[in-house]
Amino acid sequence: MSIKVISGNDKYTAINVGKMNEINKHQLKDGTGKVLAEGKAFLGDALKMTGAQMSINSVPVGQAGPFFHLHKENEEIYFIVSGEGEYQVDDVIIPIHEGSFVRVGPGASHNLKNTGKVPLIFLCVQVRSNSLGDISHDYEITQTTPKFH
Repeated sequence: MSIKVISGNDKYTAINVGKMNEINKHQLKDGTGKVLAEGKAFLGDALKMTGAQMSINSVPVGQAGPFFHLHKENEEIYFIVSGEGEYQVDDVIIPIHEGSFVRVGPGASHNLKNTGKVPLIFLCVQVRSNSLGDISHDYEITQTTPKFH
């Protein structure tokens, strides 16, 4: 399964990862081609991201993520697209389901498990902790002419 670049230039990138029910076909591989995880696709390179990393993931029924892990300087935000399960942060269990968000800060060991009856699909965004600053004024309303169909 591959990530397809739809369009892009130096100001934007648009990609497609395929149908949500086929996310499980993506594979995370190391530099030698060895499969490290099924149902995981990192999107940062394809999107040409420079300030964050993002992945789309699918966990089969009854299974957990491949490993507990923590980050030393980054935080992760998990958005549950579909399915249900449990998210463990250190020793705390959090019930999760479609529409749930979980933020995990640096130093917290975490993983999740699918306890539902369908694949657990989620997005994960990883960013440097405390890097955002004041974004309340980081926008400008433009006079762009809409060209939607």
